[in-house]
Amino acid sequence: MRIGITGAAGHLGRLVARFVLEQVPSREVRLITRRPEALEGFQEKGVEVVKADFDRPETLEEAFRGVERLLVISTDAIGRRVTQHRHAAEAAKRAGVGLLVYTSSVNNDREFPRFMGEHRATEAILRELGIPHAVLRNNLYAEFISGLMAQVGEDGVLELPADGGKVAWVAREDCARAAAAVLLGEGHGGKVYDITGPVPLGFEEVAGLLGEVLDRRVVYRPVEPAVFRERMAAAGAPGPLVDLMEDLYRGIASGSFDVVSDDVARLVGRPPLPAREVVLRGV
Repeated sequence: MRIGITGAAGHLGRLVARFVLEQVPSREVRLITRRPEALEGFQEKGVEVVKADFDRPETLEEAFRGVERLLVISTDAIGRRVTQHRHAAEAAKRAGVGLLVYTSSVNNDREFPRFMGEHRATEAILRELGIPHAVLRNNLYAEFISGLMAQVGEDGVLELPADGGKVAWVAREDCARAAAAVLLGEGHGGKVYDITGPVPLGFEEVAGLLGEVLDRRVVYRPVEPAVFRERMAAAGAPGPLVDLMEDLYRGIASGSFDVVSDDVARLVGRPPLPAREVVLRGV
């Protein structure tokens, strides 16, 4: 059985490849990427690395041919990735892939964040094409929290437009282990899994975690979205990034990521890692 992993040069793709290779021989794994040179370490271990590009659909069918189970990691090309994902799904169907596993997002039927509608559209494409598939609806990565350290002011205040929203932050490792389990397991066709952390955390708790890392008191203070936008723009952030982050926090504030399931435990065989462990481990 050959396993294919797209986006294999990214953080998630590399982790999935690592966990899959712990259970199957290297000859049964094909890593698919736009940047084969980034995966030389895997090639040295006998893993097949193939160049393909979701923006060049003619490269995909050959890359997928012979693959029985294919992980399609959603791209980060917000605004055009529905087309990219359609290219991948159509190529997978033509290539005779037996099971396509797609990394989606929790609660992608919500109004905010708007970009989650692209996941909803991709899931609809998979159903439309009739290709056997499974969906991993991932929550936000716990690793995101560490990136908030730079937003803590000198006064120890973390100001974000999250209102009272909570997030069941999930370790990237758990997303990867769950993906590997679905790729290598049986009976996952037609299934949808919510891949989440163990408990939802409010931003007061997130501030507490940052305080542990920074070894000083950090408190959270909600701020209006318009003020948040102004501050990001004043700091030199490009317009599309400002839009994206405002959209994300609208989703957080509206409860789109306040989702907890036991799917990680059922797929991986242990409880999901707490966000605190992920953040402190990354220091």
